[in-house]
Amino acid sequence: MTRQRALLHLVGRPGVDLGAALAALDGPTLLTRDPACFMADASPFDAALESHDADQLVDVGRSLAPLLDRERSMAIVGADVVFVEPPAPAPVRYQYLMHRRADFTHDAYLECYRTVHSDFGLRTPNISGYIQLHVDLDASAALGTATGLAAPPCDSMSELHLASVEHFLAGITNHPEVGLEAQEDEERFVDRPRSFGFAHRVVPT
Repeated sequence: MTRQRALLHLVGRPGVDLGAALAALDGPTLLTRDPACFMADASPFDAALESHDADQLVDVGRSLAPLLDRERSMAIVGADVVFVEPPAPAPVRYQYLMHRRADFTHDAYLECYRTVHSDFGLRTPNISGYIQLHVDLDASAALGTATGLAAPPCDSMSELHLASVEHFLAGITNHPEVGLEAQEDEERFVDRPRSFGFAHRVVPT
């Protein structure tokens, strides 16, 4: 099952409460960093805006320009590949923005990601959904130009739907082998130092 989706992953300027500023927006789905996010400062992204219509994000992205560190904020557009459809909207999503190793083409990377690496998402405990976003680099670059967001788009985004960060971490703690094996597999095709994971809470509309 596939569907199109666009996201703006946003980094606020120093001193800006980006979550509060975005809460007043009407239209795109808003995701803000979950207070229990276990990535601490490893990931720069404060919040994200999501829509199934990339054009909906253009004016919004432009209007946010004074609040953003645009050099570090990223626009991505791609096709969702659904491995486990969440039975209902999950309150928390773990998102992992992944960049390919330089010795892989984008297409070869996505093939490895879909056919081999997906096994680790399927084996991850305590999740209610698992989706891979296969990024369209050209469409992402166009959305980045239109919104003024300059960070190079990632090649893919892994998304796990969670009841809570605490519930997710309990499962990972009880089955550490899944994470270790996933990291070992990533070394084959992922540029891990450029890839970032974080937990976002979906803000009710």
